[in-house]
Amino acid sequence: MPEETYRAIYDSGFRELRGRLYPLLGSWPLAEDIAQEAFLKLYLQPPAETGKARAWLYRVATNLAYNWHRQEKRRIEREERFPGNRDHGETAEDAALRRMEAARVQEVLAKLGLRDRTCLFLKFAGFKYAEIARIVNIDPATVGTVMARAQAKFQKEYLRKER
Repeated sequence: MPEETYRAIYDSGFRELRGRLYPLLGSWPLAEDIAQEAFLKLYLQPPAETGKARAWLYRVATNLAYNWHRQEKRRIEREERFPGNRDHGETAEDAALRRMEAARVQEVLAKLGLRDRTCLFLKFAGFKYAEIARIVNIDPATVGTVMARAQAKFQKEYLRKER
């Protein structure tokens, strides 16, 4: 897509796109971020037909908004599963124990290879296996095996540290 065509689409459509995203997201800054991401995708990977760029842009932006909601839902579910991650007036002793545990986990993670560590971080952050495969650059069919081995290595090292 020629630069001037992209600029014209951006200048005429950014505010409108942001305005259409606001009801989906309920936040102007978030709507602006998603609109910017959609325009970046338009710039990097424009549709084959420039005349369909506006419709393409709205579809991409809507999908990004829905993806954000799914990720936010997974984040909330993780927080509910691991309530110790939130501070509920914990005592100084509890805070010290939590810091010691975090240091121990970091020490064990540092002993894992980069791929294993990255896979574990991404899985805990709520990424799906297909996303992990793309980020880590491995075959999607092997993510489960890589993840299982990484978890086993982590557990073995963690339990060894416990003794």
